[in-house]
Amino acid sequence: MINALVKLIFTCLILGLAQFANAQLLDEIEINPVAGGAEVNIRFASQIQYLRHYPKDKGDKIQVYFRLLALDTPEPLQAQEQRKSPPSDLLPSFTVSYNTRGSCDAASSNHCVVIQFSRPVQYKIKPGKDAYSVTLQVTALSSPETTQPKSEK
Repeated sequence: MINALVKLIFTCLILGLAQFANAQLLDEIEINPVAGGAEVNIRFASQIQYLRHYPKDKGDKIQVYFRLLALDTPEPLQAQEQRKSPPSDLLPSFTVSYNTRGSCDAASSNHCVVIQFSRPVQYKIKPGKDAYSVTLQVTALSSPETTQPKSEK
């Protein structure tokens, strides 16, 4: 009887913990005001090495390539993750997406996150202050629809 109870409890624990079997790579997004715009810090749960990004300095969709240096958790990474930007008056809303199944460059063994803004921005990207982050210095670009009144016909 006790053996059956122990087996039942063990099975429930295993099934309950199965949902946590995959580790998350995206940790948090932080937005801070800076002169002329905002600084966005994208923090990862594991150490990374920033490699490159595309496009170079403006757009609404940015691909940031990096190499995982060390997984701080023994579990495999989730196949895909997405984080929304915290609310901010400093820059347009955006999402950060990670997908292990070729979201950026299927031919490469490097990893990539896609940052999708709600409208085009001008930016500079650099490695963060530690091996766990990437920093974007962002300036929102004015869209023609908001800066010029529509002419009536």
